[in-house]
Amino acid sequence: MARRSRRLTLGRLEGGARMPESRTLLIVKVGEGDPIDLLFETLDDAPDLALATARPVRLAEAKLLLQREELAVALLIGRETEVQAAARELRGLRPSLHIVTVSIEQGTAQLAVQDSNFAELLVVIRSLLDEAADTDSKRVGVTRNYRAHLPPSRRRERARRNLPVPTGPATESEVAGSLGAALTWVEAATRALMEMWLGKPSESPGFVVSWDSLQRWWTAIAGIASRRSDTADRAFDRFRQRLVEEQKSQTPLVRLARLLGDDDIALKLHLIVAASDFDVRFHRLFGVLQDDFGRRYPSLGLACAIIAASQEGATPLSVRSAIAGNRLLGQSGVIATLASGAVNADEPLRLEPRVVDWLLNAQDESLILQDELRLLQGFPADAVDLVPTGRRRTIRLVERRAIQAHGGIDQVAAVLLAGSVPGWLEADAGALAGVEVRIAAPESLPAADAIERTLALHVATANLTGRRLVVDLRGPGGMGLWQALLPLLDLADAPPYAIAPNPAQLLGAAVRGDLAIAMLPPPTAADRRAAVAAILGIEEDEDDRDEAAGGLVDSLSDRFRIGPVQMADAGALARASAAGKGRSGVPDDDDWLSGFRRAAGASAPSLARRIEPQSCTSGEGERPSGFPCLTDVVLPPDQHEQLRAVLRHVRCASTVLDDWGFRALVDAAGIAALFTGESGTGKTMAAHALASELGADLYAIDLANIVSKYIGETEKNLDVIFDDAERAGAVLLFDEADALFGKRSNVGDAHDRYANIEVAYLLQRMQLFPGLAILTTNHPENIDAAFTRRLRFRVDFPRPDVAARHAIWEQSVPERLRTGFFDLKQVAAALDVTGGTIRLMGLHAAMLAAESGEHISFAHVLEGARAMLVRLGSYSELPRLDAIAQAHRAEAA
Repeated sequence: MARRSRRLTLGRLEGGARMPESRTLLIVKVGEGDPIDLLFETLDDAPDLALATARPVRLAEAKLLLQREELAVALLIGRETEVQAAARELRGLRPSLHIVTVSIEQGTAQLAVQDSNFAELLVVIRSLLDEAADTDSKRVGVTRNYRAHLPPSRRRERARRNLPVPTGPATESEVAGSLGAALTWVEAATRALMEMWLGKPSESPGFVVSWDSLQRWWTAIAGIASRRSDTADRAFDRFRQRLVEEQKSQTPLVRLARLLGDDDIALKLHLIVAASDFDVRFHRLFGVLQDDFGRRYPSLGLACAIIAASQEGATPLSVRSAIAGNRLLGQSGVIATLASGAVNADEPLRLEPRVVDWLLNAQDESLILQDELRLLQGFPADAVDLVPTGRRRTIRLVERRAIQAHGGIDQVAAVLLAGSVPGWLEADAGALAGVEVRIAAPESLPAADAIERTLALHVATANLTGRRLVVDLRGPGGMGLWQALLPLLDLADAPPYAIAPNPAQLLGAAVRGDLAIAMLPPPTAADRRAAVAAILGIEEDEDDRDEAAGGLVDSLSDRFRIGPVQMADAGALARASAAGKGRSGVPDDDDWLSGFRRAAGASAPSLARRIEPQSCTSGEGERPSGFPCLTDVVLPPDQHEQLRAVLRHVRCASTVLDDWGFRALVDAAGIAALFTGESGTGKTMAAHALASELGADLYAIDLANIVSKYIGETEKNLDVIFDDAERAGAVLLFDEADALFGKRSNVGDAHDRYANIEVAYLLQRMQLFPGLAILTTNHPENIDAAFTRRLRFRVDFPRPDVAARHAIWEQSVPERLRTGFFDLKQVAAALDVTGGTIRLMGLHAAMLAAESGEHISFAHVLEGARAMLVRLGSYSELPRLDAIAQAHRAEAA
């Protein structure tokens, strides 16, 4: 059923005179209020209007623009006093400027673009632009003034309410005044009922009831419809007048009345229920009227009797019928008892405690508290701020078109947000919503009545505070939360946003046609760069960046595919890193890289071992030992050049593939390299060095955890690894890769068939992975040919020769830790072992030296080498080692 909205009407006030030189419209935001985005975007879409800026500008910016550009018409939006003052300032700067003002009366409001008055505004703007084309200098600028306001609605059940945001916080006196007027009416209405029940002076109220007093009470109630309480009527009229006077400050009771559709009976019911929390006198009074001093809160039956006693022509039955027919009461969530379902007449009613606090202190934060089901989910405002201006306009346009496809905002119950990528989709929702109340599905949903009651309270919170409800439906409990929310959608003042990765599933469960789907585009490279630039404190305008800053922004945005929340975390981590180095929180490039890397890898995959890199830009003496850079890898020149080529392909990928258009020439999105060679020749060390040179985390894949005996589990594990690595900009290392990338076999049974499927799926994911993946193996002949064809690099790691072994020995026994005579070149020539074995021999020597409490001697080296040869079973090498030891002892003697 179509809803009829209360539109924002524009009332023409007055006019002035004169004219500018061009046909450009400038929109100026005056004051701190919302600039009415719908108006700006609608004007921006009009093909015959040219806007001077991509967003509404402040008054100071407008003055600068008028000084250096010729503008036709200025549209000023804000509060009336501020708008008029701003118009006078602009008129003084440019007498020929046409000015149109829109003054907001009840806080921020949204224009209904189908409104006839809005069409009049467009006609006025277009006519002024047409006049601006005339170069007659004798003409003067025209001023046209409008007011925007929301007329009161008396048809809540057919209208989507648009609660304005308060123009200013309600003062303590305003809150106290409206509560006092409410209690005055409750007291007058309750006294009207008490007068019907008054017995003889000797009779106690309630409890001891004589037949005479019972007959008198029965007769009074039977004739209640004919009674009139002038005192109660006047009290309620004064209360209503008070609400009208407090429209601008929007006291809590004003907003509560709007939430209830300005229904008098519903409002009176809430005032009676709230009286016990506001005034202790009503505790005992309600107890007496209910024949039980222990009952401090009114029952539904008592409340109906009080309302009937104070309202001419009403009976408790007619009031009860009106309450039963008002679905808002049960679904608003304000009265906790009514929210749980049907209520007996004798059941006590209470307001939600948070609503009581809010009515008393007028602080919206009192309403936005975590519920017992923990659905409320805060979303960081600094992450929403990172959504670039250009992207905001894009997603707003997508949303607006989706709503217009359904016939306008009044025909839409909810907007399903989909299409964008995780991390950005949540921030996009925040950018669209502005001030929001966000809830998310728990892992498992409780009973249906509990979830519906809690959801009703959150919908009421959004309505009462003028915020937009955002519902995150990702996760296992998302569908249950959506089904519970469906009956409450019509109660929301503005259509809630539902973050829906799979909107088709939600549509199937809804069976209704008033759900708009906004397929938001994924973030572009420019969006990511703008968000990273904002974190770094750099203006979005490319021309304002220096080359070094621009390079850092491009590098971080290309490598780390993370959302705004993680970007904000990266900024905090970078500043903490800088502060830890004594730079007062001013990060350098290494701090930014470290912050982004840590934020992107915050959820380190359980299926891989995450290894953080070191900085390879510092001097060798400043680097922590044991973390290799490329200069530490001992290889022949050709292999070294191949490793540098890998770095080159990673660092220049964005320029060559995207900027120069080479992406169409390659099949894979990223770079795959195969390192082959026998164990201990430096394959894994080279992978660590490449990650350190790139400043990227290294994810060493644990094959034992990846491969599963259950069908489909291996593919799921691979998804987790590749997704995490892509998000973190990490380097993937598949050590002993032939175990996972082995050749596919002929299908002999079901096991062979599913094994082949796993290999095919791995091949597909490797092609889609945009980063660097390194495979190491001792048996390259066992790697499936489909992988080898798609490898961009293959580096063979040979067994080290004498010179290479000597270099590795020099690294393995640091010179600063040596003592006495050393001849490592002789040891390197005598022992034909791999680099990995040499490093272990050096470790054994260091342990022996540490045990003796001295630095490493040549004797320690020889003893450590002997221990490793025995462990390896290389007994044929021992005589040569013994000869070196004997010569060393003789020379020492």
